[in-house]
Amino acid sequence: MRYINDPYTTAEALNTANPDDRDHFTYGAGRRVCTGLHLAQNSLFINMARTMWAFNVVKAKGPDGKILEPSTATHPGFLAVPVKFPCAFEPRSKKHGDIVEQSWLQAQKEGLHWSRAKTTI
Repeated sequence: MRYINDPYTTAEALNTANPDDRDHFTYGAGRRVCTGLHLAQNSLFINMARTMWAFNVVKAKGPDGKILEPSTATHPGFLAVPVKFPCAFEPRSKKHGDIVEQSWLQAQKEGLHWSRAKTTI
């Protein structure tokens, strides 16, 4: 909601004269700005869109079965980075789950091996 009325794309915000018009400084500033920001933005969009297509992101449950409320706290520092919080990714349907599983198996078959370690966001 914070940037819902933000009129600038990331590239446009980088070039504004007023730093208050910037929505973030993640890609740097001035002469040191990231030259791959368009690739990064597009890759993030594709990955997040695919994730949101396949999964419902829901609040995690504790060992007692009660829902764990995520924290709104952030790490101290220049960037507002949220603290880690537990959540669960549930396939939107059996069909969505099957497609994700088949894609996973195809990637492994092609030599892409990723750890299935349990992580929290």
